[in-house]
Amino acid sequence: MLTTSPIKSILHLPLRVLLLILDSDVLSYQDILACKQVCKLLRRIIDGTPSLQYKILLAATGMDDMKTYSLSAAKKLAKLRQYEAAWADLFSPRPYKSSIPILGEPGWEFFGGVFAQFLDEHTIQFIRPRFHIRGVKEDMWALSLSLSLSSFYMDPYQDLLMVVVCDEGLHCLHLLDIHTGSKHALAKMQRLLIPADEDADFEINSFGNKVVMLIRWEEEELPRSRLAIWDWQLGIPILIYDNSPDLDGKIGTDYVTFTFLDSDRIVFSVCDYTPRRGFQNGRLVVIDLALGSHAFSDALTFQLPELADDCRISELTLFRKCSLATPAAGTCRVPFRGSQEKAAIFIHYSISNVSTGEAEVITIVLPTCKLLFLCDEYGSASASQDVPRAVLWDLWGPKNTRALVNLDAEYQAVFGTRLLCVQDDYVTLYDFNHLGALSDLTLSLTRCMGEDDDCDPLKLATQFKSPSTIKSKMLAQELTTTLPYRVLSTGMMYDESHTLMFSEDTVIIMNDTNKENVVYSI
Repeated sequence: MLTTSPIKSILHLPLRVLLLILDSDVLSYQDILACKQVCKLLRRIIDGTPSLQYKILLAATGMDDMKTYSLSAAKKLAKLRQYEAAWADLFSPRPYKSSIPILGEPGWEFFGGVFAQFLDEHTIQFIRPRFHIRGVKEDMWALSLSLSLSSFYMDPYQDLLMVVVCDEGLHCLHLLDIHTGSKHALAKMQRLLIPADEDADFEINSFGNKVVMLIRWEEEELPRSRLAIWDWQLGIPILIYDNSPDLDGKIGTDYVTFTFLDSDRIVFSVCDYTPRRGFQNGRLVVIDLALGSHAFSDALTFQLPELADDCRISELTLFRKCSLATPAAGTCRVPFRGSQEKAAIFIHYSISNVSTGEAEVITIVLPTCKLLFLCDEYGSASASQDVPRAVLWDLWGPKNTRALVNLDAEYQAVFGTRLLCVQDDYVTLYDFNHLGALSDLTLSLTRCMGEDDDCDPLKLATQFKSPSTIKSKMLAQELTTTLPYRVLSTGMMYDESHTLMFSEDTVIIMNDTNKENVVYSI
């Protein structure tokens, strides 16, 4: 009896049915690329179908489709290609370039496409650079408040301005509208108490209706920290956690920095301290707010690479910036947005040798989606099989991260999957979207940034798909990591008087000598 192979059976289906199968939500980006390798017919169908090309390009550029945006697949694909081409031209001799004077007191922030800086202790200036592709015109405004401001944070996606005011030793966080300076319309209370002493350091961040305050100080020369999480819209606390040191054993735990992974999960960079050994045992700690009062007791811990003898941690910070799911009204005329799940977490692991005085910075890059997967995998295993909730580096790090040596954290900016830094006096762009690095698509990082087709070699991208190994005297063992990435020198010279800032559509280079910010936007 004659039999027909599954492939031949599929190819005999009507074209309409084939397209329904290929364009279904069941098939991923990798599945579609795999189908292209099956035969010439499927390759022609996929190459000639805008919706399939759009799905591939979304994954390769680290974008998510905004489902509510009513455009045909062909128009969405054209806009995404236009967007990527604009990024390719960002540092060319003919970008859209403007400048913002550096004014007033030190203190600035750039997030959500809005740059803000202090003019004085009562006034903040806001500038939204022009984004041609998004159809956003340049805008500038200032808020003069009756409050004496010590610092501020903002979430332009929610029109939220959070200003810190210290009065008679009490710190309060005022919740204001970023355009009017009045109480935010969604906030039932205008201010929240920051449970911090006058000499404490604190970091504040928000995600949706949640605002997190991480307060750090010293007690008898040991680090101490407190975490306060509020529902800023209702004005009620969600979780208060005090991390007290062991004063008798002289051991303290330092929660250094944090970032949201999604609306419920938060990751912290954490290390232990003793006066004799300094900071040791670097790790990531992930809490799930859905667990309520058990969020910290049931936290998952992911160990970082072990240090060599006589070495200690001098700094352990993490950074993650990305677009939020819902942009503010009027700020988006494109049908896609940078993916939150694909956004990378950049961990700066700064190590010093006590005996020799040598120092080294290892930057470990971890995609959010991979950490979330690890949390689901080890969290469910711990619950069902009594598996320890502390995961050793060798079990999770090598196959999910990429480690790079001596990228100076002082001259870096991150957004989404990209890191902008300085190497050999040039501004250099790294892209850690592993889906894009694994594909052979022509993206902004494989284009020439120059004015013509005769590209300067400095301006060409290089893909890194193979594992790399770091042999460092600072670590107890060799460090091998595998996350694919791409790197591109922009050809733009840089000096130490500059500061980099980075957002989805814009790069700002702050020139401290000339007292101006040079804005490159698409």
